[in-house]
Amino acid sequence: MQASPSPTPTPTPTPPPTDPCTFPSGYSTTDVVATLWACFNAIPLDPAIRSTTIAELRTLIDLYSFRDISKASGPPFNIAVDLSAGLDAIAAKTYTSDYAFHQDVWELFQVRGDDFISEEA
Repeated sequence: MQASPSPTPTPTPTPPPTDPCTFPSGYSTTDVVATLWACFNAIPLDPAIRSTTIAELRTLIDLYSFRDISKASGPPFNIAVDLSAGLDAIAAKTYTSDYAFHQDVWELFQVRGDDFISEEA
């Protein structure tokens, strides 16, 4: 007696990949905020953008007239930020997303009391 062939299993369809940057209609505000954060963090940091941004910022820091003063300005502004060291720390850090990298760059240049480089001006 010959064995009957095994039935071929039906393949399970693979669901389409979920795009964290898709915002279907009907989302609540909480869902939109959570999805937006997921979207921001899902965008990878392009190594070329990273290296170009760091190189350009190094050039700009070298041209910044108050670079040495900003390290320890004293009263009345009491600014204490070493932009070169801060950029070195950013350059040495591993980033999982474009957003995280650019957030750190933005935070470095938010020097309180220095209206020449801060967006707070």
